[in-house]
Amino acid sequence: MAQRRLDVTQKAVQPQIPVPIMRLPDELLSEILTQVDSWTVLRLARTCRRWLPIVREQLYHTISCDRVPKLRKLTESVQKHPDLGALVKTADLRPLCDYFDEEDVSGSDTGSFRAGYYLAPDEGVDTIAALLPFVPNLVQLKIAGFQASHARVLLQVAGQLAHLTRLDLEFARHDCEPKTIRTWWYALQRLRRLERLALCSGAGCDILPTASYQYEPWTELRYFRVDSSCIPREDAPSLSHFAPNLKHLELYGASDDPPSILNFLESAPSGLEILRLCPETEYTIDSLLPRLSALKELVLCGGSFTPGPLLQFLSTSPVEKLKFETGYRKPVLANDEFLLAVLEGDRRAQALRYLAYLAYPIRDVLSRPENLEAGLENVRHAAMPKWPAGCTEAGLKRVLEAANKVQVTVTGSALACLDWDRTWDDTLERTAVDVLYPASSERTLVRLLGRERGAHVLREERPGLVALLNGTAEVE
Repeated sequence: MAQRRLDVTQKAVQPQIPVPIMRLPDELLSEILTQVDSWTVLRLARTCRRWLPIVREQLYHTISCDRVPKLRKLTESVQKHPDLGALVKTADLRPLCDYFDEEDVSGSDTGSFRAGYYLAPDEGVDTIAALLPFVPNLVQLKIAGFQASHARVLLQVAGQLAHLTRLDLEFARHDCEPKTIRTWWYALQRLRRLERLALCSGAGCDILPTASYQYEPWTELRYFRVDSSCIPREDAPSLSHFAPNLKHLELYGASDDPPSILNFLESAPSGLEILRLCPETEYTIDSLLPRLSALKELVLCGGSFTPGPLLQFLSTSPVEKLKFETGYRKPVLANDEFLLAVLEGDRRAQALRYLAYLAYPIRDVLSRPENLEAGLENVRHAAMPKWPAGCTEAGLKRVLEAANKVQVTVTGSALACLDWDRTWDDTLERTAVDVLYPASSERTLVRLLGRERGAHVLREERPGLVALLNGTAEVE
């Protein structure tokens, strides 16, 4: 009996033999393939027939095309093989844009278009219109370089996009004739199942209709991201009518007409839970906050708030996450004194759990030296944290102590500035490698750090960097 017990014990401690990958269930194989690059996935698919359905589903789940010829070939493929088109759930289409580098901009007449691309011929619109009917299960669609006059694409295929719930359009041209806007808006109304809608305009085009325009509200819409230039300057629409069940609102972009933006925001439904407000305008949202009794996440930019009213709002609101993004036109209001007031005292934010980014933008605090030829001391001086007015390392430590007492998590780029003098050597190594990588200058790195230390840093921080810098050269 003792011998049998010993045998059982020995079997219990024996290591298990790993299960061959080909015996894993399809669900686990699919999860593994999401961690592998597309080229490797294709090579694996050629080794075993069983991989093919899984690979096809992964490769066709998300499609991205930035040129008309590519999109035309893809369209031909899904036309011949409808089963492949049925696999497509997400599409990022950019055949309406041709990209250019910074040096290509000089001397061109593309200044009126959004930086980064100019408009391609309208054949891109026709190609998109040809593709969409053959991807009937499409859930998410993004089109860059869109124009209101392209609304015919949506009109043609709206009835066939029964599953589309996310639409992201980047507008690229002044195309704001009233008749065109009405046609575009009529086309958009055909997509009644939208849950997420993003409208971005780099051309100052009033894409949204005026309040006098008659339309049915989007009752399913929960997320709305809009550029401030899309909002009409006069007679802005009511958000409560536009999306009565809206939970997440993001407003971006500079605006020179504060009243229209403020009127637009003040019409937001009271059930709004997330507000990300990052335009650079001359107004504050103090009057808006008391209406948002359900708000859980608040992101503010620049001087879009007044400290007193915001503190009073936070003391009674259910806001769990608070974030400040510093603007370009106004000084930092969320300084050490304000943040301590948020965390301490009678009006502390009782529901607050996350305080993000504090008030220190990475462009001001963690300025990275771009010229390492200037010498080590000059590099060190250039890399020193540059705290905004009212913000110091000592003040940040006090904020962290106060946050720790009330169990509030603090994140943000400024945390990397704490004890900067002590961590400078490690920072120098990482910064030097990052800066020198595009400069392809190993000699400067060696001069700053020494040959032995420079070689060590290259091996540790950027494996294979030397081969990129010097062709096939390797660090000994």
